[in-house]
Amino acid sequence: MMERPKRPLSAYNLFFQDERVRMLATRPVRPKGAPLCQGHGKIGFAEMAKTIAAQWNAIAPDVKRKYKAMARGEKIRYKQREAHWKKHVAALSSVPTSVTTKFPKSRRPRTTTKSAATAK
Repeated sequence: MMERPKRPLSAYNLFFQDERVRMLATRPVRPKGAPLCQGHGKIGFAEMAKTIAAQWNAIAPDVKRKYKAMARGEKIRYKQREAHWKKHVAALSSVPTSVTTKFPKSRRPRTTTKSAATAK
């Protein structure tokens, strides 16, 4: 079955991805004895997020426009993939399946902890 498409990234998320890659490429690995973070061992997420957020707030408007345009493209692609996914799901739901029989709530077997304990 086809999976539902993931939501598009915002302009800030796209900027964050680019800056994270750039930051990790230029940063040395922490010296021995320093607390390690999982993965790359270069910088903690909180410190990285603060640094990148400050850079986002300070970047030139033309650079921000570039990332906003990229985000608009992501959103358009997402809407197209979502429409395709919805058609796929609708086509699957119109096909009757005998395997998945749903009972009304009143006819479902009860599973409570009390009855499970007494059944033993």
